[in-house]
Amino acid sequence: MLVTTTPTIEGKRITRYCGVVAGEAILGANVFKDMFAGIRDLVGGRSATYERELQRARDIAMRELQERAQEAGANAVVGVDLDYEVLGRDNGMLMVSASGTAVVVE
Repeated sequence: MLVTTTPTIEGKRITRYCGVVAGEAILGANVFKDMFAGIRDLVGGRSATYERELQRARDIAMRELQERAQEAGANAVVGVDLDYEVLGRDNGMLMVSASGTAVVVE
């Protein structure tokens, strides 16, 4: 499945619009991960733990987006937008949402 942030796909013609599709992932932050990330923040450097969790959430959201597009009969998704939010009490959860327009291209 072709997935792009642009409204069109170069060299492809959109023949049908199947509607807006979305995928979401909400992951809770683990207390131990938070503790080690906090130590990393104090001494400087990147938090590899949070980076891995963010990548995992993004992968889940994109996979769901593609599954929903396929269910709608599409073979591509254009205009994809990724959003990131922290939720819950004490901002203990990370949400990644991906949305776009499911289309058929030839």
